[in-house]
Amino acid sequence: MQVLNVFEPLLEQVVALSLFIPLLIGIGGNCGAQSATTVTRAIATDDLFAGVMGRFAVVLRETTVGVVLGGCLGLLAFPLIFLLFGFQLAVTVSITMLGVCAMATLVGSFMPLLAVRFGIDPAVISAPVVTTVVDASGLILYFFIAKVALGI
Repeated sequence: MQVLNVFEPLLEQVVALSLFIPLLIGIGGNCGAQSATTVTRAIATDDLFAGVMGRFAVVLRETTVGVVLGGCLGLLAFPLIFLLFGFQLAVTVSITMLGVCAMATLVGSFMPLLAVRFGIDPAVISAPVVTTVVDASGLILYFFIAKVALGI
């Protein structure tokens, strides 16, 4: 994966960062795919409000769910990571969980709306595109947060 190659020096300095990559990718992919599925279903059943404000409300609602979920997951993970790996890594992973969940639900809710706008079936492209985008951008977010939190 190209993102990992770019941040390989950081992973060499703090090997423990690599332990949480599957967790963060999995959380991001699941949140994004679920958000995309929810919005795609709303499109199919005509449950969306008309106009730009209706679409904005859906994206805002899904992103809010992502922030709350990411915050809860980060709070749950923090004590265990703190006990096993220390404060800085616990902060890094917890903040990343919040950011990845928020970003995943934002992308996941926006992608089906964008697909419909371009005349593409959202059920066909949303989840694969969302998981790919969220995986790559989630790792970038993780490594940037790690650089700041760990002072590297």
